[in-house]
Amino acid sequence: MSGGRFDHEIGVIKTMYETKKFTSIPLFLVSECSVTFLLDEGEHTIHANTGYEAHSVGLIPVGQPCQVTTTGLKWNLDNSILSFDD
Repeated sequence: MSGGRFDHEIGVIKTMYETKKFTSIPLFLVSECSVTFLLDEGEHTIHANTGYEAHSVGLIPVGQPCQVTTTGLKWNLDNSILSFDD
């Protein structure tokens, strides 16, 4: 599902965040140019080699600051702290 408009998509992401309190079912926001999903606290490995990848990745901390390390990206992060309010 996609709202198409940025304000709709942010609303859907907020709903996804609130819904995680009630279910462990993974939720995805799929649009023409992106796939959005939320990760629980902890370590995660994401393999993006389906043939549908674009040339960009966005990491947005929702809820709390998080520590991020990435590999395989043009500009990797090494234990970087990401925070939505900084």
